[in-house]
Amino acid sequence: MKYLSILLMLALLSACAAISSKQSVNLDNDNSQAAKVVVTVNGIENSDGNIIVVMHDNAHSYHSDMNFKNGESRFFRMVEVPAQTGSMQVVIDDVPAGRYAINAAHDENADRKVNRNIFPFTGMPKERYGISNNYHGYISKGSFEKALVNIEAPATELTINLSTHVNKLLGRD
Repeated sequence: MKYLSILLMLALLSACAAISSKQSVNLDNDNSQAAKVVVTVNGIENSDGNIIVVMHDNAHSYHSDMNFKNGESRFFRMVEVPAQTGSMQVVIDDVPAGRYAINAAHDENADRKVNRNIFPFTGMPKERYGISNNYHGYISKGSFEKALVNIEAPATELTINLSTHVNKLLGRD
């Protein structure tokens, strides 16, 4: 039992070290080259609430709990627009060229956060969301590095498909 406790502690410490090393990604964003980013958001099931698109220039904000009203969130930029059923485009102007991870969420109840399930999938997002490169992890939203996209002047277009976490895992969306 003592050895199991020691092994668990070592595993936890090594996981913490791996997470902190990933937060030091050098993005080399170029403030002299402004771009327009056009994000096409697909899979909007209804017109309730808002679509929130967030650009992350750091792993810490990317891995935050997607509570956008929290004053401690340090994402690069956020745009919030009324939802429209189906697909819609969200435009983000004056973005320095570089690499960013972008996520979109359908905030159906307009509380400026991605609400979570209590049962049966405790902690999983119940509102639809998507990540740049249409990437997703299995237990969490996954790697910051795998979500990074290149934003180039004068304009960059990308598509994010919204889905629930359960549907992503089952390959339904």
